[in-house]
Amino acid sequence: MSKSNKTAGKPEYFLAYLIPILTGIIFYIVGNEKNVKRHALQAIFLGIVFVILSIIPFIGSILAFLVLLYGWYVGYEAMIGNEVKIPAISDFVNGLSY
Repeated sequence: MSKSNKTAGKPEYFLAYLIPILTGIIFYIVGNEKNVKRHALQAIFLGIVFVILSIIPFIGSILAFLVLLYGWYVGYEAMIGNEVKIPAISDFVNGLSY
C-alpha cells in the first residue's frame, strides 16, 4: 500500500491536505516541486469529494469527516516519506500534466 520515498520531512505535503480545497489550491499555486503540486491536486480532488459527501444528510457528514481524516493520514504519510495511493484520485492526478 505504501512505499518509501526520498521526500521525508516536507510539511508542505501535510499542509496541502489540512483544509483540502483551500490549502490544495494555495500549494498548487506556490509549490515549485512536482511532488508538492501532485499532492496539492490530490488534496483538491479529495476536497471535492468531501464537499459532495457533506451535502448528504447525516451519513454523508460522517463519510465526509472520514474522508477528511483520510486526507490528513495521506498528508502525514507523505510528510514522513511514505507514498500512499488514494484510490481513483491518484491515478487521475498522475494522468494530468502539472
